[in-house]
Amino acid sequence: MTRFFSVFNALAIVGPLTLVLALAAPADAANLPLEDAMVERSIGAEDAPVTVHEYASLSCSHCGAFHRETFPKLKKDYIDTGRVRLVYHDFPIGGLATAAAMLTRCGNPNAYFGFIGVLYENQSVWLRSDTPLMEMERFARMAGMSPDDVAECLDNEPLFKAIEARKASFNKELGVNSTPTFFIGKKKIAGNLAYDDFKELLDAALAGAN
Repeated sequence: MTRFFSVFNALAIVGPLTLVLALAAPADAANLPLEDAMVERSIGAEDAPVTVHEYASLSCSHCGAFHRETFPKLKKDYIDTGRVRLVYHDFPIGGLATAAAMLTRCGNPNAYFGFIGVLYENQSVWLRSDTPLMEMERFARMAGMSPDDVAECLDNEPLFKAIEARKASFNKELGVNSTPTFFIGKKKIAGNLAYDDFKELLDAALAGAN
């Protein structure tokens, strides 16, 4: 067992659940096998004329700001209307972000974007907690994972290595070295953008796609 897994398995999971979160997942969900866990996660129409690739860390405050403030508007105006598809890529920075990414990958794919949305919405809860994995487990349970599922997921060394290897490839092949980083077509955007700035880039990409 690696040091990463020893450290995380040693953390206590105690205390009452204080947040009620609604995520679409069955109560008897089981962890996905590695191949399925690492399948690309996207939201939006497969045939959308523009695809946005997001590289993010669940512990990143700027990523959290994007998902809390900008993403809901982009989803309403571009994703839900079939014009944009967003592909989310894990680029975890730090052990807690890696653990969070592992949990979202282990769970039901239908709850994936709901799960990461909850983690971004509640960054101040789990990142500042004395028992951050306790908080993560609470959210994971809302996504249909049992305590045993959570423990098994966090002890999944092949999944840990797969996420880290993919992160390394993003850095080497695409030059991703900070979060969030976005690609709209071949255009690279580093950092969080206000909605109006993102809208301008998407409108230009859509115009070029027509």
